Amino acid sequence: MALCREDFLAFVLNRVQQTIDRYKLFAPREKVLVAVSGGKDSLALFDILQRLGYAVEGLYIDMGIDGFSQRGHEAAEAFVAKREAPLHLHPLREEMGARDRLPVAKTSVLAVRDDEEIYHEQVCPGERLYGPRHRPQPG
Repeated sequence: MALCREDFLAFVLNRVQQTIDRYKLFAPREKVLVAVSGGKDSLALFDILQRLGYAVEGLYIDMGIDGFSQRGHEAAEAFVAKREAPLHLHPLREEMGARDRLPVAKTSVLAVRDDEEIYHEQVCPGERLYGPRHRPQPG
């Protein structure tokens, strides 16, 4: 199915609203806390719910992984701030009592086209997002 930008957005928003209604996930006046990683999947969900009129707030859990956590936090913070919504930061390192940050993992990006990537291209063109498709490499 080929859709223009506006029709694609309407299709996605309608599909998400139908799913929320069908499974009675939450009511329109409820606050919705979305865990955001800074990646396109969680940020797309945040954006969709906000466009549907829900009172959305973000939650970023800082895992304390050098480089990785910082980039994700910066991306989530910029995205949520642009949409004038609150972002709650939960530093897992402090809760767990860790003294040092975890070492940087070597990562590679899997080039996979999926609905969330297409959504961001169509709805949020030009925004730089930190993709979640990273996998640790051995050694």
